[in-house]
Amino acid sequence: MLNDDIMAICPVCSGRSVGYDAQKIACADCKFEEIFGTLADTKETGMDPLKADQMKIVLQRWQFAG
Repeated sequence: MLNDDIMAICPVCSGRSVGYDAQKIACADCKFEEIFGTLADTKETGMDPLKADQMKIVLQRWQFAG
């Protein structure tokens, strides 16, 4: 789902030491993190549209281009 070749930028410190998983994105430099608002362990095959929108908003804030 996410392309790990594209670096994100922390919206707080502009750091590029950013890591992410299925539930959150975090900056290793300043320790700021945001939760995507999705549930990785859900049994549904599709993502709730509201949760998908929240994830898009978070990734845009982090300037994630993947």
